[in-house]
Amino acid sequence: GHSQETAASGPVYLVYAGPFSTSPSSSFGHVLLVQSPSPDTPVPMWDALSFTAETHQAGPLRFLTVGIMGGFLGHYRRLKFYQKTRDYQTLEDRDLWLLELTLTSEQHNLLAASLERKGDLRYPYTFFHRNCAYYIQTVLADVVQSVPYPRGMVSPIEVYRLAANSDAAGGHFFRPAESTQVRNRLLALGDSTAQIVLRSEWQTLATNYSWLRDLNHKERLIIHEYLEWRTLRLNTVPADEVTEGLKLLRR
Repeated sequence: GHSQETAASGPVYLVYAGPFSTSPSSSFGHVLLVQSPSPDTPVPMWDALSFTAETHQAGPLRFLTVGIMGGFLGHYRRLKFYQKTRDYQTLEDRDLWLLELTLTSEQHNLLAASLERKGDLRYPYTFFHRNCAYYIQTVLADVVQSVPYPRGMVSPIEVYRLAANSDAAGGHFFRPAESTQVRNRLLALGDSTAQIVLRSEWQTLATNYSWLRDLNHKERLIIHEYLEWRTLRLNTVPADEVTEGLKLLRR
């Protein structure tokens, strides 16, 4: 069918997102599968498949209590890769590790069949055992013979290691968290400019219009990216003066 044909034509990756300390459900990291619907689909538009617990916005204490004892349900959820990287790398500032899975045509079809069977079904979720790693490992075991079905406690990093040691393992890729990427680009600026940025409060920089006007083209691009990234961490709308500074850089 059409779904099997497209599933067999694009690459597949297993992705491990590092821990996110402020979320109990992500304190050990997260693992998901990423598929390209077709060979010419841009990477941000690839499909990202993860297992998500339905916690109904439970607070940290309730999540741990119910999550450990069992009481939540979860389901396989498909989003676009850019949506997951936005959440993981930009908003939650996590590192990403990507492992290419070199699947045969038969394995691609097994993967499509496994995901079709699971569909929108709800499954029991527990924090240490039947978690996101458990359900992603189950999919891998359906497809790759050298990956065992999960038993006992399961962690995202262990699933990644199992896949990395399997006969389907391809190349590894690393994408650092947004803060690391931004800092590296800042350090690539001239020493004086980089030191000004790293030592200054960012909103003060954004309102120093004369300094912004004196930046060269490369500096403007990097400073604009840095300030935009900073505004994402605000819980309120940026001050008008900050917005004016961003407009100045864009112009």
